[in-house]
Amino acid sequence: TNSSNCRRLLNLIRSLEKKEKDHDETYEGVMQDTVELLNHLIALYSCHGLLVGNAQKAENILATQSQTMDGGRRGNKKGNKVNISKAASNDHDLSIVARQQESSEDESLIFTAVLRVLPPTANLESSKEGNNSKLDNDQALLISLVSELCVAITQRIIQEMDTTESTCAVAEYELLAQFGKQILAGLVTTMQLVALDIVARNLPGKLGAGYSMECCLTLVRLCDLVHIQTLNSAMKAAGSLVTLFGTKLSRSTSLLLDLHTQSLRFLTVSDSSVQESAARLLSLLPLAGGVDRKSPSDLWNIQVSDILSALSRVLEAVAPLANNNNSGSVEGFPGRDSTTKTPTATMVDNWVHFVRRKLSDESARLKCFYQFTRGLTKAICCLLLQEGLGNPASNASLVDVEVDIQRILGVVESLVSFPLSAETVYYKTKKRLRDEVVDNGLLSPRVIATQIANSIKELGHDILDCSLAAMGGPTLLPYARRIIRICYASILTSCSGPVRKIMDPSSVAQLEGKKRRWLHLSIAMRARSIKSVESIIAAFGSDNSGSGASFFVSRLSGRSATASTDGERAIALVVGCFVEQISTKKTAMGDFDVDWGNYEDRMHLIVASSNCLSTSMMSCGGYLPFKMHSLIESAAKTALSVLNKAHQTPLQILTWAPVKISILQLGRNCVATPCPDGASSLLVELLAATAKGLENDMDLGVSLAAKSALRLCDTVCVPRAPALLYISRAVDSSSNNQGDISSLAKDLEFARDEAKQAKLRAEEADASQREQAKAKRRLRDETRQEKSSNGKKLPSNKKIRTQLTKDEDSFTIDAAAKLEKPGNSALGEEEERVLRQEAEEDTSLPEVSDKVEVRNNKEAKEQGAEEGEEDDGLPEIFAGDGPDVSD
Repeated sequence: TNSSNCRRLLNLIRSLEKKEKDHDETYEGVMQDTVELLNHLIALYSCHGLLVGNAQKAENILATQSQTMDGGRRGNKKGNKVNISKAASNDHDLSIVARQQESSEDESLIFTAVLRVLPPTANLESSKEGNNSKLDNDQALLISLVSELCVAITQRIIQEMDTTESTCAVAEYELLAQFGKQILAGLVTTMQLVALDIVARNLPGKLGAGYSMECCLTLVRLCDLVHIQTLNSAMKAAGSLVTLFGTKLSRSTSLLLDLHTQSLRFLTVSDSSVQESAARLLSLLPLAGGVDRKSPSDLWNIQVSDILSALSRVLEAVAPLANNNNSGSVEGFPGRDSTTKTPTATMVDNWVHFVRRKLSDESARLKCFYQFTRGLTKAICCLLLQEGLGNPASNASLVDVEVDIQRILGVVESLVSFPLSAETVYYKTKKRLRDEVVDNGLLSPRVIATQIANSIKELGHDILDCSLAAMGGPTLLPYARRIIRICYASILTSCSGPVRKIMDPSSVAQLEGKKRRWLHLSIAMRARSIKSVESIIAAFGSDNSGSGASFFVSRLSGRSATASTDGERAIALVVGCFVEQISTKKTAMGDFDVDWGNYEDRMHLIVASSNCLSTSMMSCGGYLPFKMHSLIESAAKTALSVLNKAHQTPLQILTWAPVKISILQLGRNCVATPCPDGASSLLVELLAATAKGLENDMDLGVSLAAKSALRLCDTVCVPRAPALLYISRAVDSSSNNQGDISSLAKDLEFARDEAKQAKLRAEEADASQREQAKAKRRLRDETRQEKSSNGKKLPSNKKIRTQLTKDEDSFTIDAAAKLEKPGNSALGEEEERVLRQEAEEDTSLPEVSDKVEVRNNKEAKEQGAEEGEEDDGLPEIFAGDGPDVSD
């Protein structure tokens, strides 16, 4: 029974406390029985609860609790016994009440066992004093299991009280409430003990010698079983208890501050799962409320402001690349200019001081910077989503929270524009200074641009996506134009050169000619940017102020006229990326313009592009301009045609099941969405033929997607009543076949060939210069050898004037001599020949001229590099302040 299991668990734990691991033969058997029993109880309680659905026992426990509370209110020691006697006389006998108390005591034994496993405060004090009290594998395993047991009990109570509020759930809550604060204190001690054990294993003697705990945790490596698993379970259990008790913990101020401190510390560790657990616990702490008499909403607002300020402070202190005021700067850091600082501000200042003063290795600084930035990003996302324990929070205590959207978007802009700023700073810095730290920073331009730039940009997209998911499109609608501008700038700086040149020629003035840049070649980052574009299109729809019909009747020419807003330009760039990846000649380009990524990354890019175009068709509908609708439909037609003939093409990327499913989904959405003028799609027959060939695909998802497409085509092809009026679509003769995707593919190939030819011409020019330099050195060596062999010198009464002239292939020496004697205006033929021969043999003047020319070339290059800094300036594509005000 459940009661016997509780008593047995307590007996096993007591037996383990008495046995020694290395000297008792029965230790392993007892340990195995304890682990098996804990796993059994976790499975049992997660399904049926602590009382296993025993309603009679729950009523007895509640009756005992009410009688105990009544006796406590009377304030006399015998009051409880008097009340029990009265209750027994009303029912049957005193033995009934005795059995009720005994049953409640049996169920509470499980929490007694949990408290015996969790380390007491005495262990923490001995660890701080330097005693040998390191965690071993068995102790860490038991702590993890009892923490998971608390999670199972707590989550079952939360689930039952949210749905039915049954008697068993209320009784389980009352039992857990008796030990809740003690268990939380034990979990805090566990986190502190694990942190001390991590430092003791990796950095012995460092703690206290100028190294704070959060600084030490930044540099160490965590053990999977002893540290990572224990920390994740302990923080998960603490978060579940805080969620369950809520404001009933408001008077436990010191306990909540300890939880807050431990959560902040573990945001700096290297393990992502521990950072995730710490971020979720940090996001749940405002639910307790009560600190400084503040409500949960006020605490949540302060928490979000602190984390945003901490992230801005870290970026400004380590890598200050751009001078802007949109990043939520540290001027708003609460307590930064006052005598009292918030715990978050104090912790960040200690961390910055540690990295600046104690770390001289740039790789260690880089590691610390990325880990802490990633941890703070996770904390912001968890606070916005309120996803404690993976469940979206719908707590009524947070209905009046206030979100500073301007500040969040400022931080997102700083993170998303980080790669472009890093490349700009890198090329503005002279080569000999690129390994030196940036002004007022802690990292060099080379390390920032080559190792971390794209990773920081990905964190910005995480915050943006979480903001859209947490607040939704209607709430963010006043800031829609700025958000769309951020996403458009992100995908613009992530596309390849040919796609940017063909799909968005307006960006040529800002980004053309910067062939040295390389961060935009990352396929993974390109796919991440496209996912953000998909999110904003799903949230806001079309950003076009007019209807699709107005664009249909327009007479704009050129493909650049297809997109007139930032949202439409972003969709056009997505189309270009999609066509570029499914092009049959993409793999035949060799090593020119090589993208970063493997086949899996390319697959994710195609799927992301196809899903984004599908979302555009569904979300925008009739508000999508006719030319954009035609462009997307033409891209879908090309993809379906290639997919229909996949067995005849060498594109292995089309054999991936996610690619097939995404293309079929794009075709279905194009068929289901009519054109802005009301006409139906022309892809019905092609979609039906493609789906027919994939109907019996070996992948189940592909087969279902193909059958769904066939059903849609059958529905569309059903004959209808004849129309009363036939309308013919007007053809824009000046459009120059803008919607034809074949011409788009040709233009992409032409742009790529142009870039390739330009690169080849540059290489040939460099080779020609090297050959000329070799010929010059060879000529100088030959003249030096002739001089050494002849030993001739110029006459003293003659003045030689030597001039070097540079042709395309060779250098010529033109010498002339004049006599100083008056009346001799010309030289004889013999004297002229001798002087010319002697001038050719003299090598001193050419050597001096060569040195002067080399020095002048270096000065000219440096001057040209300084004058070209303006060309590498940061394009103003991330600008935008304040909410949009539209008439």
